[in-house]
Amino acid sequence: MDAIHIAYALNDKYAEMTCVSMCSVLANSENSEIVFHLFAEQLSSEHVHKLTSVEKWSNNTSVCFHDVQIDNDLFIPAMHNSIGFPNLTKEAYARVLMPDVLSDLSRILYLDCDTIVEENITQLWQADLGDALVGMIADYSLETKTVKKEILEIGESGIYFNTGVILMDIPGLLRFQLSRTVSENIGLLHKKVVKAHQNWYADQDVINYVLRGKIKKLPMCYNSYFWESSLLGENIDDCIKAYANPVVVHFIGTPKPSELSKIPVNVSEWERYYKYKAISPFASDSDSIKTSLYKIHEDNTLNALMPFHLSIVVHWFSTRFAKQMFSFALQKYKMCGNDKKVIVWGLNDRTWTFIVYITAHEFDVNGIVDGVESNQGVSVFDHVVQSPEILRGCAEDTFVMLDMRSFDTAQQIMITLKSWGYTDNDFCHVYSPIWGETRRLGE
Repeated sequence: MDAIHIAYALNDKYAEMTCVSMCSVLANSENSEIVFHLFAEQLSSEHVHKLTSVEKWSNNTSVCFHDVQIDNDLFIPAMHNSIGFPNLTKEAYARVLMPDVLSDLSRILYLDCDTIVEENITQLWQADLGDALVGMIADYSLETKTVKKEILEIGESGIYFNTGVILMDIPGLLRFQLSRTVSENIGLLHKKVVKAHQNWYADQDVINYVLRGKIKKLPMCYNSYFWESSLLGENIDDCIKAYANPVVVHFIGTPKPSELSKIPVNVSEWERYYKYKAISPFASDSDSIKTSLYKIHEDNTLNALMPFHLSIVVHWFSTRFAKQMFSFALQKYKMCGNDKKVIVWGLNDRTWTFIVYITAHEFDVNGIVDGVESNQGVSVFDHVVQSPEILRGCAEDTFVMLDMRSFDTAQQIMITLKSWGYTDNDFCHVYSPIWGETRRLGE
């Protein structure tokens, strides 16, 4: 089997995360020949030594450094979002130059520094690109908005892709002249995005623009940040794979897992990071103490949220603490459900994720209801959202999970359920760790 070539773009700040990512690749691809290509303008001698030391992992591992100079005149002016703050380092643009530097290769797999690999990377490396120039995974965040798609000329039904994982066809990209095409379009595109008051995601926006129609959509398990998902037609099996057995986990956003002094880091997935840091040259004796203290800090933070019912607070922490909150709902069902049918009441951008969580833990969701008429008829996987009226007279064999962002709305629904014969043991709040499961009306 030919060697697998994996590239990262980094600076000193991201040296640790890059090394941890490299070690996760090696830990799960022991029989493969891996060549790491590190694109960096400046690295300390200490970090160079640590990054190079992963070659000791096996005779099939090598590390190559590429000192690529990023054109400040071209890229620096286009590194700012709509309100003028930089949102990435200029090293991120190195991925645009990789086909030129690695022109003797047939393909390259680019990974962001803030990724870890949980399964053999060969399956991604060997993915069929067909006639596409790159393979990427859809971006499941809010950047799928219509305005951004119009500016990037993707089309309403088109897909906006995340650049954290890119499988590149090098000969095809050389013929396409990727670096030149980006340099010719980035300035004007940046101005259009900022003028429309949209967030500018630098190389990601321009890659989506210049390569539109030439990108193969790969399964979400190859770039899993499932807690941040706004799904784009994936079936539930694809989502369960991305949640339960991801190939690549991507710590998008901030704070990164390496920053355990901040609360919260990118959800419970941070523990995956320290699993691989422990076998990396960056391992530290203090990590076990740091992670133990962080768990306590994380629990205390979640508990401290209970008095706050503002929707913006619930929304933000429903992302960071989603798995903890989902687990509370599942525990309540296990204690009180008695094998009753599970009905989810509520539809928001976290409902898809919640249903995947329940299903991944081998419990079936039997239906979804919502009191908002415009939500009725919406498809969520194999379910069609129905009117809550179907719950009348079903208290004996139905357990309801209230997927409500608003505590006041949840209170009103509790009144309705009790008028239909449901008791406190026949329903639960998905957001109970924030609201407090023991809270009762009038308190």
